[in-house]
Amino acid sequence: MAVDRSRGVTQGKVHIAYEVIGSGPETLVVVPAWVSHLDYDWQTPEIRAFYEALARGRRVVRYDRRGSGLSERAVSAEDCTPEARMADCLAVLDAVGVARASVLATSGGGAAAITLTVARPERVAKLVLYGCYARLLAAPDYPIGRSDERPKALTSLVRSEWGLGSRVLADVFIPEADPARVAWFTTYQRIAATAEVAVTYLEADYAIDVRPLLGQVACPVLVLHRRQEHMIPFPQGEYLAAHMSGARFQPLEGEHHIPYLGDSRALVDAVERFLAPPGAPARALSPREIEVLKLVADGLANRDIAARLGVGEATVARHLANIFAKTATTGRAGAVAFGLRQQLI
Repeated sequence: MAVDRSRGVTQGKVHIAYEVIGSGPETLVVVPAWVSHLDYDWQTPEIRAFYEALARGRRVVRYDRRGSGLSERAVSAEDCTPEARMADCLAVLDAVGVARASVLATSGGGAAAITLTVARPERVAKLVLYGCYARLLAAPDYPIGRSDERPKALTSLVRSEWGLGSRVLADVFIPEADPARVAWFTTYQRIAATAEVAVTYLEADYAIDVRPLLGQVACPVLVLHRRQEHMIPFPQGEYLAAHMSGARFQPLEGEHHIPYLGDSRALVDAVERFLAPPGAPARALSPREIEVLKLVADGLANRDIAARLGVGEATVARHLANIFAKTATTGRAGAVAFGLRQQLI
C-alpha cells in the first residue's frame, strides 16, 4: 500500500535534499549511513517497501547525506564529523517543522544520532540504532574493534579504482545477495557518490569514537544487530547496548548490513514495537507464527520445527525473529511466556 510522499531541500548555506513519507502524529527521522539517492531509492522495490512500512501511521523523514544523492555534492572531512552530521539532521527537521522526533540510525549514522541525542535531548523522543557502533577500530581498551589494516586497504582501493572498490564494498555490505543484486548495489554506489566522497566518508567513519557519549544518552534506546553481520561485527552492537543505561538490545538473524535487504520485516516489526505508545496492543501473530510458537513450547529445536512444517531452518529462524519482535521478547522462553499469558498456546 503506497503512502503520501513529498520532497524538499533545506534553505541554509548547504542544501540537503529530504523527503517526507506518510502522515501521523509522530515523526521518525532516518539518519543516513553510507551513500544514498532519494530518486533511485524510490525506484527500488525493497527500499520503497521498507520505508513505506515504517511510514504507516507516522511521518518518516529521510534525507540524502551531504555529498551524496540529491544533496550538496561537495563534502570535506569536517562535514562528516558526528557534530556536522547532527547539524545537517537538525536542519532537515527544522525545514520540515518538526520540534521533536524519534530517530532511526544505521551503521555510521549511529554516531551522529548519539551526538544529537546527547547535545539536543529535547529534540529526540526515542533512539533506534541498527548495525551501529561506537568505534570501528581497535584500541587497547576496545579489543572488539578492527585492526587498521583492512580500512587502509579498502580506502586505498576506493581512491585508486572506484569501480572495483564499489564492488568490494557491495560484497561486504550484502554478502547474502545474488550476483544481480550485488551488481545493482555496485552501480548504485557510483551513481550516488563519487570516489572522492566515498573516501571522505570511509576515513570519517574510521575516525569515529563516541564511546564517551554513551553514558549520557537518557532517552529510550533500542539497539538492533544481525548476528552474522560482517561489516559491523555483532559484539559492537552488544557493546553499544551495554554502555547506554536502559538500552534494549534485540538480536536479529542474517548477514546483511543493509536494513532493507534480508529479513527486513523482522527489523520493521522491532521498530514498530519500540515506537508504539505505552499501552498500544501487541502486533498480532500470524497463524504460522502461532504454530511455530506452539512447537517451541513443546521443546522442539529449529531443525525439528523445520522438519515438522516442511520448511527450511532459515524460515523457522525468520518466524522466530518476527515473534520476538512482535512480542517484545528476546528469547524462546520469553516468547513462550507471552504465548501462555495471551492464551495462544
